[in-house]
Amino acid sequence: MIAAKSFGFFATKISQPTVLGELLAGILIGPAVLQLPSPSQLVSVLSALSVILLMFSVGLETNLKALNHYKDLSTMVAIFGVVFPILVGFLIGFMTGRTTAHSFFHALLYTATSGHHLSANRQKTKLFSVQKRA
Repeated sequence: MIAAKSFGFFATKISQPTVLGELLAGILIGPAVLQLPSPSQLVSVLSALSVILLMFSVGLETNLKALNHYKDLSTMVAIFGVVFPILVGFLIGFMTGRTTAHSFFHALLYTATSGHHLSANRQKTKLFSVQKRA
């Protein structure tokens, strides 16, 4: 978390999105380069729960009136943010000789990543805002 926030901070200092720095931190620290967190059952469960909580928080902050107003844009975001990553992820996994289950898991990873991008940038749009109840 410290590395992700630090890399995100430095990314904004060079006029790049925060999420780019966070992804770079994950690549450097994760299994691709330094292999610092050793994979375990606990890490897998916690990462799955964090994705669920992230998606839940995005859902709670969705302004449905604004979403309906921008339904054409919302449809394009859904297609390119969910459907497209699932198809591309599955095809990449399948074309590289993975099993169907592994290819589908590959597709879900791409989709989860696109969900992170959406939630990380939700503050920059009017589609996501907390509604205060009277």
